[in-house]
Amino acid sequence: RSFSGITLTQEKYVKSVLQKFRMLDAKPMNTPALDYSSERSKHPVKYPYREAVGSLLHLSTKTRPDIANAVNLASRHLEEYVQEDVTALKRILRYLAGTCTKGIHFSSSGDLLTLKAFCDSDYAGDSETRKSTTGYVIIYGSGPISWCSRRQPIVTLSTTEAEYVAAADCCKAVSHLKSLIDEMTSSDIKVCLHVDNQSAINLIKTGVVNKRSKHIDVRYHYIHEKYSKGEIDVVYVPSEHQRADIFTKPLNKVKFDQHCDFIMKIVE
Repeated sequence: RSFSGITLTQEKYVKSVLQKFRMLDAKPMNTPALDYSSERSKHPVKYPYREAVGSLLHLSTKTRPDIANAVNLASRHLEEYVQEDVTALKRILRYLAGTCTKGIHFSSSGDLLTLKAFCDSDYAGDSETRKSTTGYVIIYGSGPISWCSRRQPIVTLSTTEAEYVAAADCCKAVSHLKSLIDEMTSSDIKVCLHVDNQSAINLIKTGVVNKRSKHIDVRYHYIHEKYSKGEIDVVYVPSEHQRADIFTKPLNKVKFDQHCDFIMKIVE
């Protein structure tokens, strides 16, 4: 803690995980996620894979949103993991080896009257199930207080539908946080949801269901109700400034660093 704000890190825990899996002196990587688009072998290997994923899952949900998507991808192969999965898992550990002091920072001058949420999706990104990935991050003050990277429970039929499902999931999370903060602070904070798909924004605002979207499960139309009541605002954000992109798929170093710097305020 300092005059500039509060910093949250888990350096000791990161080093203990690296030590446990013999990766403390591994050559660092500049991004955590490995692209899973390549073909996987069919031969299982011996490695404490589940244990390692469990350790990383704890870290990814507490102070390291930068590894959330990589851990999400790794967790999809807990039942049957092969060499490519172990290689991808070790990449996360190698990334942590070079960033063990990194954490999230909450500035003392942050905006406490608005919850800013960024949501995105990777349409049909899972090559095995063809399901999309939802990613979102919710920022309060100047730092992230909630984030998510997970495979969607249904197979969506378009990019618009995948974005709409992601926005609905984010809306549920941010609405809960708004209620909690309002009760704790006796204030009525604003909620602003940032989406990079104009068709999805139109569906959220109008609620108009046509032949291309009438099959969407009614539970996802929750977000239209919230918008209609004025409880959330939805704005367009260009794809290059869509901070939730880091939670949907592996990115190159330039894009990864841009989003990571914004979300975590790059404390190292």
